[in-house]
Amino acid sequence: KFHMAGVAFSALPLLLLPTSLLAADSRVFISFRSVNDDGSNSFPVIYSVDVADPA
Repeated sequence: KFHMAGVAFSALPLLLLPTSLLAADSRVFISFRSVNDDGSNSFPVIYSVDVADPA
């Protein structure tokens, strides 16, 4: 299996994500985390990408 954690795309629009990560056999979990405690500089973070094993 392929696993990534803490991959931040601070300046990358979600529409530009590789289509391989958005494949039907993949589960992409996106959360919004904050850089500062006051909630500023929030950016999308892919914290887990679990790609199914090839059949």
